[in-house]
Amino acid sequence: MVTIFGIIFFVGVIGNIFVITVVRKKLTGFQIATNNLILSLSTADLIFLVLNPPIATATFLNNEWKLGNLVCKLAHFGINVSMLASIYTLVALSFDRYSSLGEPFKLVRFPPKTHRNSKITVFVVWCISIIISFPYLLVFTTVEMEHGLVCFDKWKDPLRQKPRYFLTMFVLGYSIPLILISATYIVIWRTAWSTLNHTTQKNSGVKRSRRNVTIIISIVILSFGICWFPHNLFYVWLSIAKENFPYTYGTYILKLVALSCSYLNSSINPIIYSLMSKKFREAAKIVWQDCFTKPQGRRPYSSTPVPKIYRGVRTRNTPRQNSNPKQWVELVPS
Repeated sequence: MVTIFGIIFFVGVIGNIFVITVVRKKLTGFQIATNNLILSLSTADLIFLVLNPPIATATFLNNEWKLGNLVCKLAHFGINVSMLASIYTLVALSFDRYSSLGEPFKLVRFPPKTHRNSKITVFVVWCISIIISFPYLLVFTTVEMEHGLVCFDKWKDPLRQKPRYFLTMFVLGYSIPLILISATYIVIWRTAWSTLNHTTQKNSGVKRSRRNVTIIISIVILSFGICWFPHNLFYVWLSIAKENFPYTYGTYILKLVALSCSYLNSSINPIIYSLMSKKFREAAKIVWQDCFTKPQGRRPYSSTPVPKIYRGVRTRNTPRQNSNPKQWVELVPS
């Protein structure tokens, strides 16, 4: 498990740092409003990976907690905040993609995609995550056991408060986000297929666009649902079983598997939400070349002016009003 944690940690940290680096360059081809959401997602995933796997590995190897009571509280609080911020940013990104649909296809109207509104969205996401995670600062503490000091959540009424909190986390941190992400991307998928059916270009390009949209949407939904399912299953089982929960070697392995899957989600998010975008791949290639090639004067990232849409302002010639099949692939995700 230490090896698995190490691989996931290394890949996830490098991937999220690279995404942040590329997006911070503000390269041509990215909407500033979407940039803020991608930065929020990568930052949350980076914090989650920096705090969680190293602490879990140290505890796994030492079989006790050696970082003190304050770190016990702050670490678990930070882990939960970053976890929720990552999940809620995924929801916000699905809404961001949904808002890129043309007006006739929208079932619900959202505020316009502007730099200011995206900043407000990110602020709200992190505030909600902090509020929901606040109980962790109160209940997590260190306790001296036979084999040494341990860090765990100590509730005043563990048979009532703990199950209620974890069931609430299951609803707010998994069920509702999964429903919202699935619903928005299914609407995008149906709209994409409907639009492609009405195009006059009945060629291999249309079929390829359909296939790409379907694959990307499936990966988005399945990666979130599958990666976070073991984690939520474990804690729902723990909440329902209460004092009858079997603390065995088997459940210990289940918890390690659940942790690995949750870490994996934060590691593959950069791939799903960035590397699958052609615009990001082009920008990443430029950043990579600038990092590992000798500088020959300052190289511009683009010789073309940035369209208004990439400055957070809607124009009439946006991809969502264009019937070109290739445009739909960029909707999910960018």
